[in-house]
Amino acid sequence: MPRPHRSRRSSNGPIGAGYRRLVGAHLVSNLGDGISLVAYPWLASSLTRNPLLIVGVLLTQRLPWLFFSLPVGVLVDRRDRRNLMIVSDVGRAVLTMVVAAVVLSEQSSLATTAELAVLDVEASLPTRPLLLAMLLTATFLLGVGEVLHDTSALTLLPQIVEPGRLEEANGYLTTIERVANQFGGPVIGALLLSGTFALPFFVDAASFAASAAILTTIAIRPTPAGPETREERERPDFLDELRSGYRALRGHRYLSLLALVATVVNLGGGMLFVVMIFFAQEVLGTSPLQYATLMIGSALGAGVGGITAARLTRSAGIGTVLRGAGLMLAFSVIALGFTRWWLLGAFLMALYGVSLSYWRVVTVSLRQAITPNHLLGRVNGVYRFFSFGAIPVGAVIGGGLVAGLAPMIGRLTALRAPILLAGAVQLLLFVIIAPKLDTAELEAVRAAGPARFGADRAEPSGDAGNATDSSA
Repeated sequence: MPRPHRSRRSSNGPIGAGYRRLVGAHLVSNLGDGISLVAYPWLASSLTRNPLLIVGVLLTQRLPWLFFSLPVGVLVDRRDRRNLMIVSDVGRAVLTMVVAAVVLSEQSSLATTAELAVLDVEASLPTRPLLLAMLLTATFLLGVGEVLHDTSALTLLPQIVEPGRLEEANGYLTTIERVANQFGGPVIGALLLSGTFALPFFVDAASFAASAAILTTIAIRPTPAGPETREERERPDFLDELRSGYRALRGHRYLSLLALVATVVNLGGGMLFVVMIFFAQEVLGTSPLQYATLMIGSALGAGVGGITAARLTRSAGIGTVLRGAGLMLAFSVIALGFTRWWLLGAFLMALYGVSLSYWRVVTVSLRQAITPNHLLGRVNGVYRFFSFGAIPVGAVIGGGLVAGLAPMIGRLTALRAPILLAGAVQLLLFVIIAPKLDTAELEAVRAAGPARFGADRAEPSGDAGNATDSSA
């Protein structure tokens, strides 16, 4: 049986200047994010050794996805998406510059990276509570900016890339994003940390400003006149728009299934990464550069996945790629929980990155291709409300497990527990949902695009059906 998606992906030639500029903005911004990926955890670990307080840093960064994903989804459907990204970058540049200035003024009281290696793990109280409070406040506000920027970018992409090139565009964007965020940025951040705690934050602030400047040069393809422009003129009630986004996601059998999987995967991700800094330091015995190597492994894997995702999907099919990616992701997490060698940990993080990249490229492209433009911001907002909102929940579970189990089984074993639990739950989920990821049906839905959106219902009647009648 011929795959309906092959003809739509046969287009060649450059994707477009707007896309290249978007990639450039992502490259610059994510280099800065990669620097902060090393700088913020090491700064937090210099203030406290208590995993529950480290949970607080991750929570304040991820809670905005719970509080703001839904309203931002509506905002993205109402406003210019490029301008929202610019506002987010400018705001984060100013905020990060303030953080850098505060850290610079306080750095004489901070433990150095050499001192962290011999710091007593029983020292669970923060040594600089005011600085920790500033860090928590800053990460929350930066998280708000991330919600606005990422939701806008995800919704903007179909306006600057032809539908037949979405997998390719998402693949390259994912590669650039991950390699800069988890390869180039962490290496630079580790090197900058050897000098002063403040320098990485100054560089991060500059990256946000540069990203905003690049975004101003992107031209947006006009949205064709139709139901979405009429909806914008009529300006429905804000809460009604929120509900319509939720009904649209809930009512589509594949979007709702993929949202469930993403939620469980990110729940496990929160459990994994909240303990990762301590797991790397105490179980794997890493230095800052070796810790960065773990992130580099993930980035290299994500790069491979991003570059090859479109080609692999063409040859193997959507369902096959999703099933394989899910199982490989779960196995890599379980194996990481048992490892003691940081180089093996880096390899397993690379496998994690490959599988996560495959899953992300395929599912994001599917969501962009089948969701009507006037609903895409809200659908993305609801999708990420559940999936990204699971990260702080996983962080609480992971930090609580370490704190509760450490007195009984020892700290080193307790640090493994959240990782192993996350992998086991993910593996169970993927085994259950694998038969539902039918390649032929998924590709038929993808090929039909928004025209079939209202037909692929999980619930054939009620309000959910009314939410998408106009987009059929």
